[in-house]
Amino acid sequence: MPKKTVTRKFIARKTDQERRREMLARQIRVSAKERAKAEAERRKKWRESTEEGRRQIIVDTWLAEHRAHEIKDNIDAPLSPGLAKCVIFLQRIPYPDPDEYWWDPDTYIMRLTIVEGSRDPEGNYVESERRVVLGDYTGHPDALYAPDWASLPAGKTIVFQDSTSEVLKFLRKIGKSPGQVHPAAGAQHALPGPQATGASSSSGQS
Repeated sequence: MPKKTVTRKFIARKTDQERRREMLARQIRVSAKERAKAEAERRKKWRESTEEGRRQIIVDTWLAEHRAHEIKDNIDAPLSPGLAKCVIFLQRIPYPDPDEYWWDPDTYIMRLTIVEGSRDPEGNYVESERRVVLGDYTGHPDALYAPDWASLPAGKTIVFQDSTSEVLKFLRKIGKSPGQVHPAAGAQHALPGPQATGASSSSGQS
């Protein structure tokens, strides 16, 4: 009778060092997830419980909603009555004097230009502009208390349209008075300023 061939399978056994390494890697992954979750909860609590945090939520939500309808083509088309063009610009100001061992974080300024179209007495289409600072932040964009908008590409514009009344309603929500919305140089007409609620309309600072 022919002899049967017996195949033996050799199972590689992990050493104690390999098992400890794998266990440590799992613990690190779990710890990272738990830490990220805890930081997200702290950030949410801070944003919901402080005035600055609530302002961040309003601005971040407003930007996120309108970025979904960003205009990239034909942005200079005439505006219909009651419609405003919003131009968002994030300015990044680097720390002026970094050295090899220490430097302060950069400063970020979110600016909004509001453009509205109208007709002059001769029937010509003209545009007016007003500008306002929506917020400023000094720190790292990925820091716990950083606004979402600080992570937007600096030096680039975001353009979208909204009704003038909705833009003014948004500015009231974040506490911007008429005196904080400045006419741009050479503007033909000024947008009607929002009604101040508890803020002086004579203030000229953002």
